[in-house]
Amino acid sequence: MHIPLSLSRLAALAALAALLPSQTWQLANPAHAPSAREGHAMAWDAGRQLTVLFGGYEWGADVHFADTWEYDGVDWTRRQLTGGPSARQQAGMCYDEQRGVMVLFGGLRDNWFNNTFYGDTWEFDGVSWTQINTPTAPSPRFAPMAYDPVRGKVVLHGGTSPIGALSDTWEYDGANWTQRTAATVPPANYDCSLAFDRNRGRMVLQSSFIMGTPLPLQTWEWDGSNWSLATYTTPPPSYPEMVITYDRHRGVIVLVGAGYTANAEAWEYDGSDWRLLRTLPQNTLSGHALAYDERRGAVVSFGGEVASGMYIVATDATWELGTVASCTPSGAGCAATGPIPTLGAAAGSAPRTGSTFVGEVGALQPQALPVLALGLSDTLWGSTALPMSLGLIGLPACSLRTSVDVALPLTNTAGTATWSLPIPASPFLHGVNLFAQALVTDAALQAQSVSNAVRLSIGR
Repeated sequence: MHIPLSLSRLAALAALAALLPSQTWQLANPAHAPSAREGHAMAWDAGRQLTVLFGGYEWGADVHFADTWEYDGVDWTRRQLTGGPSARQQAGMCYDEQRGVMVLFGGLRDNWFNNTFYGDTWEFDGVSWTQINTPTAPSPRFAPMAYDPVRGKVVLHGGTSPIGALSDTWEYDGANWTQRTAATVPPANYDCSLAFDRNRGRMVLQSSFIMGTPLPLQTWEWDGSNWSLATYTTPPPSYPEMVITYDRHRGVIVLVGAGYTANAEAWEYDGSDWRLLRTLPQNTLSGHALAYDERRGAVVSFGGEVASGMYIVATDATWELGTVASCTPSGAGCAATGPIPTLGAAAGSAPRTGSTFVGEVGALQPQALPVLALGLSDTLWGSTALPMSLGLIGLPACSLRTSVDVALPLTNTAGTATWSLPIPASPFLHGVNLFAQALVTDAALQAQSVSNAVRLSIGR
């Protein structure tokens, strides 16, 4: 039986849920993955709904990569391509939404004391890589890039070149690179990261900690004309090689970084302040890459350096930060007569966006008539606080643990009644909680028992 949801009420709850730190880290388990590496480029392809990864470096074996991989949220697939950028690490890469191509610039190939900096521009349309020869271009370097969808330009800032750290800003329109001048610019920084805040229409730059340099860690914003230093109360710690991306559905910049001895942390920035989100259960992390999977509402982190005993090694781990779908029991069932019914998820089912959740009421007597109560709250029903006694219907020892926004009779088949809840395919619903409980009556509609309650947390 499908349950008709009030989507307007869910949307209102989704806006509230987006303010809550409900994100959790999960280690993905893809059947295939790129080899362990750091310094790779990674970005979300909004047109094809895939995360794209290119290149990187594994310093233990001193190997640079020139491979292209794609991640669909289930598995990584290596693309067998002819041609493309040469092997390198730390190239800038982002997706040009207007033209539907991935844009890559620059990078580094360091062979111990013989470093090669690149200044070439490439585009990947999902079929092949094409080198773009522009009339002008930034000098060879490795630098962060992000796409500005308001003005339809790829933005590159600063980075590291053969002469050291840079602080210039460039824009690419698909035909040429143009250097932008501004009255105020961030200080030159060897390692920084860019992401575009769609909610406020600004490019955000976050500097990293570089050992031996006195530069302060700062957050800067570019409005298309000028850079301004952001003001906030709680700055993130001094992370080396931290990376930022934009969570489009929650409207925040997400930063993932770690010190040399601590687990990696995720922070978020909403334009007014930074706050700690979730610590990643991984001993240190740097040289990793981030991309935001807009289809599934998850920040994807791949690779980087991690601590392994006394050593620092590269990893091929794929981590995801997002709201995980769950069905969590709460409270105990209660019966005046007969067995206590149970309420839970059918085997393998979870309240994921873009799917239909299936629930089960079990331990029913043959003539029992179950009714499902589905609500938006487990704390208040009208002006009455929950849980509340069900003494008025003859169950004084039992409690109602959910508001009753929807009440539907279910069919008892051999002691089990199932119900289904279609959930729209929108990550904006991530973090929304629904609550359910089952009331069981006899053939004369006299209340016999109530089940435990469950909390359905909608997620990926």
